[in-house]
Amino acid sequence: MTDRNLEARALFGNAVGSTLVTALYARAKGAGLFDVPDWDDPQAREAWSALDAMARERGRRLEDLVLTDVMNVVGTIRRSQDIDARVREFAGEHDGIQVVTLGIGMCNRAARLADLDAAWSGVDNAEVVALRSKLLPDDTTRLIAGSVTEPDWLAGIGPAKPTVLVAEGLLMYLTRPLVGRLLTRVGDHFTGPARLVADVHHAAVALLPSPIGRLTGADFHFGVRSPEAFAHLSPGWHLVGADETMARIRPAAARVSRAFRLVARGLMYGVMTLERDAR
Repeated sequence: MTDRNLEARALFGNAVGSTLVTALYARAKGAGLFDVPDWDDPQAREAWSALDAMARERGRRLEDLVLTDVMNVVGTIRRSQDIDARVREFAGEHDGIQVVTLGIGMCNRAARLADLDAAWSGVDNAEVVALRSKLLPDDTTRLIAGSVTEPDWLAGIGPAKPTVLVAEGLLMYLTRPLVGRLLTRVGDHFTGPARLVADVHHAAVALLPSPIGRLTGADFHFGVRSPEAFAHLSPGWHLVGADETMARIRPAAARVSRAFRLVARGLMYGVMTLERDAR
């Protein structure tokens, strides 16, 4: 294990936890770096500055953990926008929703969607929860320390409210059996209307070495051959939407995404939305 990965684990709990650095960097700096006029996230900029200062006190450069290319930076912004839209859509259909972010990291969706009638919760490992509390001291999201792949965190989430579960930048690091069990577990827990919004790669893409894995040690494991296949991983879920997120990064990315879809008959990468009806 490299010194870089040892430092990542000390600060973020594990390799997957350290992937939050690229996501935060993208939301904080991506609009200015790559001319994305429809994005602005001042809270992310504040959190990035605080995290950067913390890392420098330890003699570390956060950029050593960051993917700074246009595909990853603008792709993260487009992913966040697509998920924001799906959360907002659900809130327009149901009153008094709750939003639960799995592997919340430094996600500050609650600030971006502050106008919604929503209660916000997030689950992550104890190290990330502690770090988040320092970097986002004014955030009102209720934090639950624990592993999203274990059932304990669900005890703190009421089952009856209309619920959106967000898995942003998470599922690709889990194995297929873990994703299936997660879908089954949350599906069994909620009695009110439930929606899951997640970014997912095609299964063929998930098999390739990932750039983020080279930086952090967090490797890809999970992908699906189609959005419908994602819904079929666990009984009771059905597909309500699939956003071709990659196509909105840049024209070149759109061409690659379209060509891949023609050949593989599935999304190369996108945000997929599943729902379960109230029971």
